Amino acid sequence: MKNQDKACILEAMEQQTISLAKGGMLRTLQTRCSIIASANPKGVYDNEDPLTINTALSSPLLSRFDLILLTLDTPNKEWDNIAAAYITEGIDLLGLFVYFYNKAFACFVDRSWSFEKAMVNNKNA
Repeated sequence: MKNQDKACILEAMEQQTISLAKGGMLRTLQTRCSIIASANPKGVYDNEDPLTINTALSSPLLSRFDLILLTLDTPNKEWDNIAAAYITEGIDLLGLFVYFYNKAFACFVDRSWSFEKAMVNNKNA
């Protein structure tokens, strides 16, 4: 994200205004709205580094968000193969999800839930 864009977003979130300069005229507009944003990590996400370094966004900008939800794609070859099969072969992923959900729920009830255990249960079934 360009520094000018970061400054504009910070102004909109902090002061609830946006300044526009067009045709020699300067206008300030009110910006009372909700903002939903998404960001990818800068390079490979590193769990040891703070969010500000991983996303290359400043702390003042991140502090303006009420909720920050971090979603990581952890490497899992078996799940990647399932997703690839769905995309390339059109396998019913919803049915597969329901199957794994039921297996995982059964493991959770046993107080020992894990994706790996659900996968092992699938192989034994």
